[in-house]
Amino acid sequence: MTVEEQTLSLVLHQQDNTEQSVIIYPLVERQRLCFDNLAADQTALTLSIRRSEGVWRDGFIHLYRIVLKKRKGETDEVLLQYKEPDEILQACQFNDLRYRHSALGEVFVVTGPNPSLQISLAETKLASRKTEQSLQLCVEMSAPYSLDYAIALDGFIQQENNYITRIRELESELQAHKQYKVEIEDIKRSKAWHMIECVRELIYDRLLGRLPSLRNRALTVTRPGDSATSIENKAGDGNHYTYTFVEAESEWVKKEISKFDKKPLISLVMPVFNVSPKWLKLAIKSVECQLYENWELCIVDDASSSEETVNYLKTIRHPRIRIRYLDNNRNISGATNEAIRFAKGEYLAFMDNDDELTPDAVFEMVSAVNEFDADMIYSDEDFIDLDGNYCDPHYKPDFSPDLLLSHNYITHFVVVKKQLAEEVGLLDSRYDGAQDHEFLLRVTEKSLRIHHVQKVLYHWRRSETSTSFSPDAKPGALISARMALQSTLERRKIDADLVDEKEPFFFRVKRRIKGSPLVSIVIPFRDKPDLLNTCINSILDYSTWDNYEIVAVSNNSRSSETFGLIHQLEEKSPRFHCVEFNEEFNFSRVVNYGVSQSKGEHLIILNNDIEIISWDWIEAMLEQSQREEVGAVGAKLLYPNNTIQHAGIIIGLGGYAGHSHKHTRANSPGYFNLLQSIHNVSAVTGACMMISHNKFDAINGFDEENFKIAYNDVDFCLRLREQGLLNIFTPYAELYHHESISRGYEDTDEKQQRFSGEKKRLRERHAKIFEQGDPYYNPNLTHDREDYSIR
Repeated sequence: MTVEEQTLSLVLHQQDNTEQSVIIYPLVERQRLCFDNLAADQTALTLSIRRSEGVWRDGFIHLYRIVLKKRKGETDEVLLQYKEPDEILQACQFNDLRYRHSALGEVFVVTGPNPSLQISLAETKLASRKTEQSLQLCVEMSAPYSLDYAIALDGFIQQENNYITRIRELESELQAHKQYKVEIEDIKRSKAWHMIECVRELIYDRLLGRLPSLRNRALTVTRPGDSATSIENKAGDGNHYTYTFVEAESEWVKKEISKFDKKPLISLVMPVFNVSPKWLKLAIKSVECQLYENWELCIVDDASSSEETVNYLKTIRHPRIRIRYLDNNRNISGATNEAIRFAKGEYLAFMDNDDELTPDAVFEMVSAVNEFDADMIYSDEDFIDLDGNYCDPHYKPDFSPDLLLSHNYITHFVVVKKQLAEEVGLLDSRYDGAQDHEFLLRVTEKSLRIHHVQKVLYHWRRSETSTSFSPDAKPGALISARMALQSTLERRKIDADLVDEKEPFFFRVKRRIKGSPLVSIVIPFRDKPDLLNTCINSILDYSTWDNYEIVAVSNNSRSSETFGLIHQLEEKSPRFHCVEFNEEFNFSRVVNYGVSQSKGEHLIILNNDIEIISWDWIEAMLEQSQREEVGAVGAKLLYPNNTIQHAGIIIGLGGYAGHSHKHTRANSPGYFNLLQSIHNVSAVTGACMMISHNKFDAINGFDEENFKIAYNDVDFCLRLREQGLLNIFTPYAELYHHESISRGYEDTDEKQQRFSGEKKRLRERHAKIFEQGDPYYNPNLTHDREDYSIR
């Protein structure tokens, strides 16, 4: 039975037990369903969704508008009107329906057998009106036939339950922290504490403050079992981890500095505004502890109203720290720009007034200047919670232009050549709150050499006034972030809409498709008619892109049932046609032959064990494939149990290549929201890959000689990268992948020998990336698993 044949009804129940019913068409968007001649003498109306037994699968509905009108000739009097899903949520009572915000929009997920909502009519005072009045109720809605329901149910409801559990845990922890705080305050009020505090200040400020070498050694922090012989970042399991920096003035570091051809002055610029002296003091001391000594700290106080802040600044006496005080508040961009103007360094380093640098931060940046002649450098970072614990290290990819358009993943620690910063126009105060993101977008457009230091060099403090603590801390920052990206799209002449992602400060740049190019979907197969039937019909039934063809390539099919199905599909749709390629199985050759028989401007290479579950999957991939700078585009593939099968391929996992976030729950955000963001990857799977026909031909398609069965997609994508093209993962094309059902596993000696040979050839041909590591995957993350966990 096709989707168009499904029967689904919206039923209106009145208080006199009469019913009216209208048909809902599953594939019609924003259909308007009306009920006439309603009785006026009632206080509530109930709407329910009724389905024929075994026909409509549980799923979700969109509710856009509910309007109750009084009919008055040619004009109507509106008695009730709810125009948005959240208004409907507030005004109505729901049964077996739960409201959720998702990538599919504002949805009401069906959670039980009798989904319904009750509309209160109390505000209309209908009971006091004349009963002969004729009323009309109109509902604007859509109810898609939803294969996404299992994902929605698993993701939305389970996620809520997890949140509830976590909230209860946090409430318990918060109560314990409050008790600890009371106990600590009691201790601090004691005479013994005051005596110890005086001794501590005497030792630290007067003795160690004058002997930085001794102070650095005294402040070394190690874990049990660690040897203090090198400079390194340590990461442990869970959110909290131990950051360790040892032997700050080791002979190795001295030798490295002595080898530098360039020892530029680094100007650290720090705007200050009403920050607690406690945090400011720690920030400045982290600069004073820098191992590389050719630095200056340029502080600009942005007319702080806090006497504590200003008074502390006036106590600072250091030959390399310069401070200016503004008479009027210029906000963060204006204050930062003022610091840049009196900075003398060749390079600028940006730092917030309550964060901390690791002792090797500036040293690592200068090392990158010497080794790579970089004009923009950024590092990894972690966070400091309110109790001073290091947590949530962010091990970033090398420069990923599409990820930067989705989110400011670079943030800290950033060093930029001063000449380059001045060339792009410094920071723009129109985007305060997201000024760093907007600045980086302009800098990366002009920068010739961007380098990423794959180490934590910056500790970002999670204070109540920082967006690292909560997006609500600076509500205007979200507006600024959107404005910054919008201005970037206009400057780069990118024709696109800007759409909010699920998490704050994450966005989707939804590019408009140019024209209506033909897309050829090439599907190799051998028998397995059930799989093929599911695959082809899901494409025909769910795809909203009109201009496509399906080229099914039969490789040695033998089953009469298969050929009967092919005949049925060809009769069902002129889009479908089948060609035969009856040679020994060679996946690369089968794909190349199918491509040669296709007519499309763009190609989708698709396995026969794929099932479509998102309507605009072609559009989501095509908007990327049409870009001149893009090679292959990959989709989010799910196992039937709604966990991730593919979200991009990482080179080096397991020694060769592995899938990102494998077995992670489908609606999980992933590592720093990667599963919900368009971003660059080294490779994508050939199970579902889109590329322009011209680019496919330009590198002669898949390699038929060296990669007959395995790793042909990885090799293909890496050859695209060698041509300077970007490969893309988009989470907005979701498909089920019934992996390896069609051809089986490498379970014979012959298959295993062939597989080993192709793995060896992959490493030999692409030795450079295997040696240097995947640029989009940080070496501090595990190479033993596919879950983005820390090593």
